[in-house]
Amino acid sequence: MYTCCPSCHAWFRVSAEQLRAAQGRARCGQCDAVFDALAALTDRLPAGREEIHPAAGDTGEAVAEENADTALALKAEAADDPVDDDDPPEPFQLEDWIPGDSGSSWHARLAWTAGIILLTGALVFQYIAWNLPHWGVDPDQRQRAEQLCTMVPAGLPWQCQLPPLTDLARLELTRYELTAHPEQEDGLHFSGILTNRADFAQPYPLLYITMEDRRGEVVAVGHFGPADYLGTPVADNELLEPDAQTPVSLDLTDPGEQATGFRFDFHSAGATPRHTPD
Repeated sequence: MYTCCPSCHAWFRVSAEQLRAAQGRARCGQCDAVFDALAALTDRLPAGREEIHPAAGDTGEAVAEENADTALALKAEAADDPVDDDDPPEPFQLEDWIPGDSGSSWHARLAWTAGIILLTGALVFQYIAWNLPHWGVDPDQRQRAEQLCTMVPAGLPWQCQLPPLTDLARLELTRYELTAHPEQEDGLHFSGILTNRADFAQPYPLLYITMEDRRGEVVAVGHFGPADYLGTPVADNELLEPDAQTPVSLDLTDPGEQATGFRFDFHSAGATPRHTPD
């Protein structure tokens, strides 16, 4: 058998016994480089290549390096041992020469590779699971979220369930006004018409009303859910259909004369609030 030094490209004859003794490592007798003799191992000398012969007085035998566990110092066979292309190749069994240390190293590399793949997969899964609810309510990202859901295998404890689409910019509150309460001396009454201008049904929003003074400083803030401004309970899966309109009505406590203006915001999980000044 023959092997080639990757540094100086010299070809040397080597036996299975030599490779077994040196764990497949070799030191070039031409340039003294240590290399993996198995990487270029072949049964016959390639056409047009010449075997490098030893210096005068060299016995032509493979000489062990000082650390025989890591490398083998290869010297060329004697010049009077010509290459015979008719000679059958020498038997070469991998299980005969791979020692325990080399096998342990291979298993360690395999374990590291598997660990990195599993860790990368876990990070990707966490990223998708964290962002999927936000992508699901965003009309621009909805299609991507639906495609990711189809990739989740059935039978897993975690199931891909997208929330309803939400587009706060398509929710419109018209004819709104804030007036003195007709029956309560220290009360205010807020009313308006909520309309869904989107071409899909979406959840009822949260309604935030902020009272401000003349300098724009916040005087009071109220947070109201659908049941508050509709006056009736709303199921979790109940949606406002496209172009549907519904009246909004709220009784509020008057924060005092310092409140001279107000603004309202629509809020929804995973969406950006829309601010509408008075």
